Amino acid sequence: TYVGQLAVNDTCYIFRDWDSIMRAFETLYNDAESHEITNIIWIANLGYEMSFMLPRLALHFKGRAQLDVFCDSPRHPIYVRLVNESGAYCVEFRDTLRVSGMNLRNTAKNYCKTQKLEMNYSDIRNSKTDISDIIDYCANDVFICNEYYDYLLESLVDKGEFLPYTQTGIIRNRVKADFEHSEYSVTNAIKTMFPKTLTEYNRVMNWLYSGGITHANHDFVGDVVENVNCIDFTSSYPAVMAHESKFPLGAFTRTKLNTFESLSKSPAWYCTVTFKNISQTTSHSLISVSKCIKSENIIEDNGRVMTAAEITIMMNNIDFEYISLFYKWDCYRITSAYICKTVGRLPDYLLKNMLYNGQMKAELKEQGKADTPEYCKNKAMFNGYYGLCVQRLVRDSIMWSLEDGYITSPPEDYNKIKYTAVLNCFWGIYVTSFARRNLCINMWNIEQTGAHVVYYDTDSLYVKDINKAQSVINEWNNKMYAWNDSLKLHKCFHNLGAWDIDPTVTIKTLGAKRYIKMDSTGKVKCTIAGLPKKAFQYHDKTAFEHFTENMEISATESMKLTAKYKNTPYTAIVTDSYGNSEEMIEYCGVSLIEIPFKLTLSTQFKNLLTKLHKHY
Repeated sequence: TYVGQLAVNDTCYIFRDWDSIMRAFETLYNDAESHEITNIIWIANLGYEMSFMLPRLALHFKGRAQLDVFCDSPRHPIYVRLVNESGAYCVEFRDTLRVSGMNLRNTAKNYCKTQKLEMNYSDIRNSKTDISDIIDYCANDVFICNEYYDYLLESLVDKGEFLPYTQTGIIRNRVKADFEHSEYSVTNAIKTMFPKTLTEYNRVMNWLYSGGITHANHDFVGDVVENVNCIDFTSSYPAVMAHESKFPLGAFTRTKLNTFESLSKSPAWYCTVTFKNISQTTSHSLISVSKCIKSENIIEDNGRVMTAAEITIMMNNIDFEYISLFYKWDCYRITSAYICKTVGRLPDYLLKNMLYNGQMKAELKEQGKADTPEYCKNKAMFNGYYGLCVQRLVRDSIMWSLEDGYITSPPEDYNKIKYTAVLNCFWGIYVTSFARRNLCINMWNIEQTGAHVVYYDTDSLYVKDINKAQSVINEWNNKMYAWNDSLKLHKCFHNLGAWDIDPTVTIKTLGAKRYIKMDSTGKVKCTIAGLPKKAFQYHDKTAFEHFTENMEISATESMKLTAKYKNTPYTAIVTDSYGNSEEMIEYCGVSLIEIPFKLTLSTQFKNLLTKLHKHY
């Protein structure tokens, strides 16, 4: 390392080598131990910094403190603790990114007075390098972390709430507190709603749960399509959470029912089903190939099932509503099915918290406070309740040790997890199913009018000739307005779940998460998977000519970085930009390397487009 910085109150301490950094941590450790407190050190992007620091911490505090590292995936720690012999957490490293959900620049922009500065990362530096030109940059980085911590203390801890480890943790703490006073807590009902075994839980989460549908209409792939409007649901996931009254509220039990007709008599069901000779009824392919448990002779449409001799999937009653419209089949066989006899609305301890944050967000915006930390917090929380519902509770335990690095262990006891859960795992599954159903039913109805859906993504449709579909959009919106009024929601939710229509654009798509669009002023925006938006440098009509298969952007212009990890000690002579040389030693580390971007289409997708008389 060539610089390390630590902010304590209004003072920034600068260190030029690892020994001085470790001595600073030791001072904080001693202070915590003597005063029986925990000193928290906030780091922006904890995983990156710990790629260098973990072995140094373990060796420096060996014999004095244990290193407690908890991760949700390898190299991505949620916290790192220095624990003394009595088990007290003397020093705890936490991640601002995990809590704010933003990088340091955006965290500063939304929550802090101090702002992130610029620095030339390509300059080579060592501990002898004069760093007077970057001192302010270094100081601001840690002052931002401290200011964000102050905000958390004021907005959460001072009001009696726990200090969270993640953004979802803020929401979870509030929901859990209200859950303790609900009938679900008294009756221990949540544990009965989970699948009986860990095997069935994993099957459900792997095959029944699915996210939003993102795809392109293959009839328009590669074309420059004019007269297109994007329509998007107003808060799609919160809308179905607030609206729907058919969420499973009891246990799913195995049934011998083996037809869709017989299952439809149950208020909620899911099954494993095999379809023979299945094919799309429109130019839209909805079933993801990755969600097929088994398959035979699939013709893929960019990762989706267009036709197949046979596929086996899991689906629930809401999925069936739209799959039965967009696909036809010769025959089917249900091999296992489960029914739930009790359905209803999501519980108040979840909904009231969500709607409160949504109302606060709307009121702050109306007051002209959309640039305040409180608005940012309430907006993130309003949209975060869905994330809480779909969070996977049963996961492998990932720890770190000096000898073995990252270690993956089996998850906790499944029954223990069920007893401590506050949300039914099926609620998240049904939220996504309801949202997909709403998108697809509208897509179906719009195309019956003669309009065409060119592209769709989770909560939005790109519609060509939208004037033809206006009656469908109006009918849906009027339904949402009436629904929101009937539920006596706050006036700010009048348009919850309704379509919002964007201005007309010209669009070109090359598949899922690959499209560019140009508005009436000639401004071009892009969404290209794997490419930062700012790296697309074409800003006029010629953009459509450049946006083709094999479009390449050099490593220096792509803004793309890949991480390369070194897990063993290494030594190098580093000569800085001023000619100062130094032997530098790292025990492990990570390098961020610029890489080029190239847009490619799979051979299978190109072959399909060729058969459909497209350009490839």
